[in-house]
Amino acid sequence: MNPTQASNDPQQGQAVTPPLNTAPSPAAPHSPSKHSPGASPSPAPQNASPQPSPGVLGLLKGALSFIGSATMQNIGAGIATIYLFPVIWAPAVAWWRVFLSGIVLTAITRPWRKVWGWGPVGRALLMGLFIICMNMTFYQGISRIPLGTAVSLEFTGPVLLALAKARGWSVRIAALIAGTGVFLIGGFGIDPRVPSQLVGMLFALAAGSCWAGYLYTGQKLASRGTGMYSLAWGLLLAPLVVAPVVAWWALPVVAHPKLFGLVFVVAMLSTACSFPIEQIALRSLGADVCALLTSLMPALATLIGFIQIRQVPNLAEGVGLVCVSAAVAIVNFAELSAVRRRFKVPVE
Repeated sequence: MNPTQASNDPQQGQAVTPPLNTAPSPAAPHSPSKHSPGASPSPAPQNASPQPSPGVLGLLKGALSFIGSATMQNIGAGIATIYLFPVIWAPAVAWWRVFLSGIVLTAITRPWRKVWGWGPVGRALLMGLFIICMNMTFYQGISRIPLGTAVSLEFTGPVLLALAKARGWSVRIAALIAGTGVFLIGGFGIDPRVPSQLVGMLFALAAGSCWAGYLYTGQKLASRGTGMYSLAWGLLLAPLVVAPVVAWWALPVVAHPKLFGLVFVVAMLSTACSFPIEQIALRSLGADVCALLTSLMPALATLIGFIQIRQVPNLAEGVGLVCVSAAVAIVNFAELSAVRRRFKVPVE
C-alpha cells in the first residue's frame, strides 16, 4: 500500500508515487513506493544526452511489470482483509508484514556495512517508524472501508506534501481536486454516520500523513546515498520498538502455522516479490510513464477490491477516485517538469 517516484538519474526526473500500502517495494534505488525511500537527483551535466528510447516492447514490459508489482501489493492487502483481519488484529498483521520484510531485506543488503552509528541508524529508525505506522493505520483502514477507497484517501498525504513544497499553481489545483475527491468519498461514498466507516476513513487519512512523513525522511536518507541500507535498518528495528504495543496479538500467530503462512505470503507479495518486479519496470520506463501509471493506482486498487473482495464503489466513490487520480497525475507531472527545468534535462 506502497506510495514518491524518484530517480537517481536526473534525465529521468522525479515524480510522486505510491505504495503501498498499500503500500509500497523495499529500497528501490529509483523508486520509493510505500517501502522505498526516494532519491534526490543530482545536477545533470549541461551536455547530457537523452537516454535511448526503450522501444515498444520495452515500454510494454515495463508497464506490465509496474502494474504487476502494484497488483501483487493489492492482492496481498486483499488476502489480509479476507483471511487475517477476522482473526488477527489488523496492526498485528501489518507488524508481521514489516518485520518479515525487514528480515528479508537485511539478509540481502547487510546494511551494517554501509550504515552504522547512532546518528545514521537513528535516522533510519525514524523512517522505519513512519513506515510501520503507515502500514498499521492503512490496515486499520482497509479492515473497515473498501480497499480502493482507502488507497485513494491515503494518496492525500503525498499530495499535501507536494503542496507544502511546491510553489506553482498546478499543485494547488491538484490539492483542490484531491480535496474534492476526499469530500465526495467521505461525504457520499461512505456513510460517516456508521462509526466503523468513519474510523476507517480517518485511519486511511492518517496512513497518508505517515506516508508523507516517510517520503520526507526517506528522500533525505536517499540523498545521502544510503536509501536501501537505511530502509533495511528501519524495517528491521521499527517493529522491535513498537513490539510491546502489538506483541499480545502478534506473537500467538507463530503457534498457528496456517495463519503464519498467510502472514508470510502477505509480506512477500507486498514487499519481497513486488520489489524486483518493480525494478524491471523502472529500468524500462521513464518518469513520465511511471507518473501516469501511478495516477492509476487508486483505480487498480478498486478493481482488485471488486474482483477479490467483491467491493463495489458507488457513484460518489467512483467520482472521488477519479478526482484523486487526477490530482496525483497533476502533482507527478508538475514535479517532473520542475526537475527538468532545474537541471535543464531534455525531454525525450
